[in-house]
Amino acid sequence: MEDLLTLSKQKTTTETDFIVFPETAFPGSGNISINEIDWDIHIIQIKNFLKNYPKTSLVSGVMAYKQFDSTDEVPTTATQYGNDFVDLYNAGIQINNQNNIPLYFKSKLVAGVEFFPYMNILKPLIGDILLDFGGTISSLGTQEERTTFSNSFNKAIIAPIICYEAVYGEYISEFIKNNANVLFIMSNDSWWENSDGHRQLFYFSRLRAIETRRSIVRSANSGISAIINQRGDVIKKLDYDKRGAINGSVQLNNDKTDYVLYGDYISRIALFLAGILFAFALLQKILSKKS
Repeated sequence: MEDLLTLSKQKTTTETDFIVFPETAFPGSGNISINEIDWDIHIIQIKNFLKNYPKTSLVSGVMAYKQFDSTDEVPTTATQYGNDFVDLYNAGIQINNQNNIPLYFKSKLVAGVEFFPYMNILKPLIGDILLDFGGTISSLGTQEERTTFSNSFNKAIIAPIICYEAVYGEYISEFIKNNANVLFIMSNDSWWENSDGHRQLFYFSRLRAIETRRSIVRSANSGISAIINQRGDVIKKLDYDKRGAINGSVQLNNDKTDYVLYGDYISRIALFLAGILFAFALLQKILSKKS
């Protein structure tokens, strides 16, 4: 946290609207408690930093948990500890010195790493083998709706997108339908190492800008961090494995593209026509054999 705030200070002024940290930027090992979030030592540390920048908000990825007792409605992803239940989240968070602290729970989870697919069927067959590969035999908590962040200092309505979620265009469009006018993508690319994986995720980000006509601020813990305009052009970037911070301005856009309103309709039309052509060709072949 000290490193991140020190890097932020190099580029932050009293005119800065947002600082964006990567996915799971804090608290390091462990999780912060949603039940006691206002008293968390990391949240207090960030708020103390932001006292020098009274109109600045910090948006970050965070690992969090929520505790439920037996009287609460307990989600199916929660794990029981004694009489209580605990649900874990890979989340996005917005922190400033005036507003409440909103959270968004990552809901497109990575199979085997963040959730166990077909648990009832597979767990009895393969047991705990996924743990040997850094995976999980449980599931993180998610949420139904693509909620956004906003604050009283500016007109930005933020889509807090977390890493793997940026792969899914129509999923991102749900944030736009909830009035997001800018996209913040927080990513943990370090586990890809210097391979095509982190570059592919970066290019997906550019596609999301084109589809939605939204500017993007992308923060990755090992790169590539960037500011991307509404056409998918990279305005500024910090390359893989480069330590530092970048700053710049983005445009807000409240218009909704055809892609946002109707989804990936071109591919659906193409699939429909392909099905008709396949059925027609198959029918012709059957009729020619009969004749």
